[in-house]
Amino acid sequence: MVSLAHLEHDDRALRVELHGADEAFANMLRRSLSDVAVPAVTSATVRKNTSAFASDILAHRLGLVPLRSTFAEHAPATLAARGPCVVRAGAIRAEHVEVAAPHVLVVALNEGEELDATLHVELGTGKQHARHSAAVAARAVRRHEGMQLRADGTRAAL
Repeated sequence: MVSLAHLEHDDRALRVELHGADEAFANMLRRSLSDVAVPAVTSATVRKNTSAFASDILAHRLGLVPLRSTFAEHAPATLAARGPCVVRAGAIRAEHVEVAAPHVLVVALNEGEELDATLHVELGTGKQHARHSAAVAARAVRRHEGMQLRADGTRAAL
């Protein structure tokens, strides 16, 4: 029997525990959130990047950072740093935008390296692009310790 246990919630998140369901059912629940509008970095103008990462790779990484917002449609944001340092998503600065996972690593800058970028943040849905998925910040599926995954993909109790 499938059961859904409510663990906690606030005005920004809902945490539940799903029991008795396979991965396909859990994925169906996750996909049902695809109509929820979520902000994400949709483009980046990199003015200076002397890091080891190419600018397009940095822009892609920034697009995957989970954000929260209070704006209606779009908002500008900035990211600037000078090495040596580790640049995390929490370094993104914007009005009306909050980084949901500030610990996410963006890039490590060595001595003398710089990063200066303007980011364009827009609201969108998971149906438009995966970066707008409401379940992006969801935790991985936690498997019961009494289960074993066989090489053929089937599961067995230990």
